[in-house]
Amino acid sequence: MMHCGMEVVLPNGDLIRTGMGALPDNNTWHLFPYGLILDFVTNVGFGPFHDGIFTQSNYGIVTKMGIWLMPDPGGYQSYLITFPREEDLHQIIEIIRPLRIAMVLQNVPTLRHILIDAAVAAPKSKYYSGEGPIPRSELPKIAEKMGLGIWNFYGALYGPEPVRKALWGAIKGAFSQVFVMM
Repeated sequence: MMHCGMEVVLPNGDLIRTGMGALPDNNTWHLFPYGLILDFVTNVGFGPFHDGIFTQSNYGIVTKMGIWLMPDPGGYQSYLITFPREEDLHQIIEIIRPLRIAMVLQNVPTLRHILIDAAVAAPKSKYYSGEGPIPRSELPKIAEKMGLGIWNFYGALYGPEPVRKALWGAIKGAFSQVFVMM
């Protein structure tokens, strides 16, 4: 999401440039990602944002790419919200969606099941000694042992303290709906 302007060698040997780099002799190469592509065969063309086809594929070799760096936001605050019931997943997702669309959730937060956190922390044998998968009945015990919930939502807030406080208030208010329904 933070790259802007690419130079790519295609499998057939053609060289293309995206973003403002598509314009000849342009010194604003990495300022604007949309709308231009330079194909040395067909020249400059206006159109969609093409960079996505090169970010997770083998459609070409990226030989040049601009990366936007984040300036000091004025503050940082990480958070963790835990949810004790497995059946809360649907409601959690329905709360996350509008918060992310409205950019209240500024970064890309992570929602993880307790088994993912447990697997990162220790081998299965620390939590369960039986054969096969860990039974659902063991999940609350694992969550309690780790001080987490069955679902765990990790994220971060950026900006000056008043901004972070306002965003955190909106996030807490939205997620408090899950606990009201218990």
